[in-house]
Parts: sequence; structure tokens; C-alpha cells
Amino acid sequence: MRTAVIYTRVSSKEQVDGYSLENQLKDCQAYAEGKGLLVQAVFVEEGESAKTDQRSQFQKMILHSIKHRRDLDVVIVWKLDRFARNAGDHFAVRKLLAGYGVKLRSATEQIDETPTGKLIEGTLAIFAEFDNDIRSLRCSAGMTASVEEGCWPFSPPTGYRAVKDPQKRATLEPNEQAGLVKKLLLEFRTGKYTQKDAAKLAASIGLVGRTGKPFTQQTICNMLRNPIYAGIVRSSMVDGDVDGIHPPLISVGDHKAIQAILSGRKKAITPYAKRNEHWPLRGKALRCGDCDSSITGSAPRGSSGAYYMRYNCPKCRKSVTGKITSIANDVMHEQFEAQLAAATPTEGSLRLYREVVLRRWNQEYREAFERRKAIDRELDGIDATAITVTDMIVDNKLDAQMGRDKHQRLKRQREQLEEEKRELKNDEANKRQIVDMAIGFMADPVRFWREATVEDKQRFQKMVFPDGITYDFGNGFRTATLGLNFQLSADVAGDKSKMVATGRFELPTKSL
Repeated sequence: MRTAVIYTRVSSKEQVDGYSLENQLKDCQAYAEGKGLLVQAVFVEEGESAKTDQRSQFQKMILHSIKHRRDLDVVIVWKLDRFARNAGDHFAVRKLLAGYGVKLRSATEQIDETPTGKLIEGTLAIFAEFDNDIRSLRCSAGMTASVEEGCWPFSPPTGYRAVKDPQKRATLEPNEQAGLVKKLLLEFRTGKYTQKDAAKLAASIGLVGRTGKPFTQQTICNMLRNPIYAGIVRSSMVDGDVDGIHPPLISVGDHKAIQAILSGRKKAITPYAKRNEHWPLRGKALRCGDCDSSITGSAPRGSSGAYYMRYNCPKCRKSVTGKITSIANDVMHEQFEAQLAAATPTEGSLRLYREVVLRRWNQEYREAFERRKAIDRELDGIDATAITVTDMIVDNKLDAQMGRDKHQRLKRQREQLEEEKRELKNDEANKRQIVDMAIGFMADPVRFWREATVEDKQRFQKMVFPDGITYDFGNGFRTATLGLNFQLSADVAGDKSKMVATGRFELPTKSL
């Protein structure tokens, strides 16, 4: 009686317990029974890619076939793409088996040693490689596009865990070690530590690896150089740095200061810079109500030796005797938060503002939406053409080489169309995210202000009060011009006629 071995494979761990392996085995066993073959052994590859021939069960199957070549006739696979996804590997292993008198058969595809059978086998092997190339290209292009958006589709660094944002994009969020990482980075920023000392500092504050062992000096140095902690995504997949969508642990300014220390350009920060976080409002945007000079910050030392952080107008302090020219920074910040609270739009006006903006984009992106549907039709046409070409090859109506050339051209066309479609979809998703972020920012500016870094607070101030804000010592802030988004929100709330016809972004709002 003729004998056979069965080889089955799934490419991901998630499929191991699923229907795929069971289905493959049943079909292969049915094929063996129908051909009168006695199955010697079954080799099951659980969660291994067929991109190469370096698979444990695959290798065992080959060794078994060679060892039992005198009493083995056939190797049965469910489909040829289970055997290999590289045409070169397929024919090399097939030739090896044939040299020992062992034939390759597919339980679901008509292949044999006849000219037609060989043609079908060659075509299917090429298609398996084509499909694998397309999958790899999609994966690579998808990861590149993800990184360009500021996502992080890689292993998370110390201090972060991998998560998905509301748009299902791969990103990071701080974990239980984030506070220790931040402490390490900001301590090193003071300029008091060498790189060797930084490793000791990490161990002293309890920052250790997963096994509980201290990090090596090299690992700590890599951590100090990593821009991911400043909210920056850096990867060889894209040119230049990208602003990440994950929350940073330190500011970009802190990161730059750390790099300056590591490179030897800067030995330590000045006390003035160290206390920068105490006066985020100071600068040209904050003006004195009496002399229009920039309000700055100072830290006079009291009799107890403690520093008292204050905002002051240096010009008025020198020229006006007896006038109030300074205020405690916490008082100034409390008054500034009151200004932000007063500028916060109502919930109704924010809802109207969001609908107006999204519906405006709905008009602008209608053409892009139609283009995506046209691309889908073109992709269907390419798939239909590919099937026709294959049928013509099988029926000997088209030369095999010409058919392969045609498939390559179709492959390039598909890649170009899929890339265009992906860009159209990503652009639309990004617009919606921008609107949602803007609404979140406008809905609770006080919270955003409190949680922001010093650098972001200064940007925040310019967004809410682009022309700056004036402060009268003794009286408080004057009324300031609001940013465009806040103005538009107020305008929309005051003019409901701006509510245009609904589109596909939002459902109609019956109460308006």
C-alpha cells in the first residue's frame, strides 16, 4: 500500500486553536483516503510563517521523508501556500523530495507530473509568493503610515505600555514606572550627574528592569537619549522626527537640555532656567497695565532662607515708589485660570461649532469619498483581470512568462491604488481627530492648562489669547482678545443659520 505524510500550517498563534488547522487536517486525510494512501505521520506547524523554509515541523517533515524514502510516496499539503510562500523555496524543496522519490500533492489543487499539472503548480507557487509580497508591502506601508501619524507600533520603552487610542491606532500610555523615569530624566537635567552616576541614580530610586535587576549604564544612556519621552517619535521608517500622539513625560526643552549635557555642550542648568516652571506666563505675551512692559518672574529669598516665587514688572518697580509691582505666582495663576474659565464656550455652542466644522469638511471631502469608491471599483477590476490571466495560462491560451509579466503589472497598479486610498482615508480620519482634540481643548481649558508642561502652557496661552494679555497689579487681568476658535464658537452659537444641511458625518439635530 502506498504511504504519505501530511503537513499543515497556520501563520499566527491566534489561529492555532481555531477552525483552520482542523479543516486542513480533515481535507488532507480525506484526500489520502480517496487516493488509497496510508498516512504515516502528521506534522502540524502552529503559528509559523511560510516566508522561509526554516520551520521546525517543516524541517522534521523533510527529515522524516528522507529517512523513510524507501516506503514513503507522497507529502500532502492542504494548499501549496501552506508549503511555501516563496517560489524559489517551493521548487528547491520539491526538487529535494523528488530526488528521493517523494511526490508533492495538494488536497485542494490539481497538481501532478503532467505538463498541465506542472504549469498549475508553478502558477500557484508564484501566486503564493505574490500574495505574500502584497501582505508584506501592506504591513510595511501601514507601519510607515502609522509612524508618520505619530503612532508607536513597536515595543514600548520603559515607562510606557502599548495601547490603542480611540481611533484604534497603536500608541503609548504611561505605566507604573513612568514617574520614576520622569524623575530620572529631570534629575539628570540638573547637570549634577555623569552617565555612570545616572545608572546608580536609577537604581537608587527603584527604577529597575522586568527581572528586578538594575539597568546597565548603556541602557540608562539610551533612555536619556530617547526622544520618545519628550513626545517625539523617531524611526528609520520616516525622515526626521514626528510629534507623537502619546503623552510626553518631559518637555522638548528638557530633552534638548539632557542631550546638551550628554554631548558635553552644557554642564549644568542655571538656577534661572531651573525655576522656569514657576513662571509659565512670563514673557512678551504678559504685559504690565501701567507701562506695557513685559512682566517677568523672580524668586526673592525670605528671612527663613526659603524662596518666594513672584511675578513682577521690573520697570515699574524701579520707577514708581509705593506702587504694587509684584504678585505671588500662585495668585497670578489662580486669576489666569479664572480668565480661562470665563472664556470657556458653553456646551451648546461647542456642539454647534463642531457640527459646522465637520459639515464644512463633509463638503470638501465628498469628492475624496467618491474617489475612494472609484478606487474600489478599479481594484475589483484588477482582481477580475488577474483571475482571467490565470485561467488563460491554465488553458494554454497565454504564455506563462507573459502571464507573470501581466501579473506583475497588475500588482504594481494595485499597490498604487491602495496607497492612494489609504492616504484619502487617513486624511479624513486626521481631520476628525483634530476637531475632537480642539473641542476637548476648548471644553476644559483650565484642566489642559494645569496638566500641560511649561513649554505647552506657553503655547496654550498664545492659542487662547493670541494678542497677549494685560495685567494690572492690584486689580487683575484686563479683558483680552480671544483666539479664533473661541470667537468662532461664540459666533456660531449666536447665529444658528450657519447650520447647513447635514451630511454623512453627523446625524441631523432635531432640536436646532
